[in-house]
Amino acid sequence: MAFVHVNGIELHYTIDGNQGPWITLSHSLACNLSSWDDQVDLLKDRFRVLRFDTRGHGQSSAPPGPYTLEQMAEDVDGLFRHLGITQTHWMGISMGGMIGQTYTLAHPGVFLSLILAEYPLCG
Repeated sequence: MAFVHVNGIELHYTIDGNQGPWITLSHSLACNLSSWDDQVDLLKDRFRVLRFDTRGHGQSSAPPGPYTLEQMAEDVDGLFRHLGITQTHWMGISMGGMIGQTYTLAHPGVFLSLILAEYPLCG
């Protein structure tokens, strides 16, 4: 468990695994990084798995809103810069997929792949 100050907030994140390419997992609205617990066990032997709590969720800061997708994409950019990530795969559920799409439009070339999914429930 770690925190970084980016884009005016404290962003909570965790990294699992220590080999292979990066994969970043972004949760859906009203959830947190624990939504990905089961998938991490399957991925951590082949990837460096980055999960984070989106602003206003989990243990990340929750400043007064509203929040924009562009703002949340810049939170991700600050996290990537902090960790030195220049390329990653991205897997996003619902809002996490929308953040990924917004990010890749603003920062083309960072994502090796973009996996977008819809899942109705947390955890």
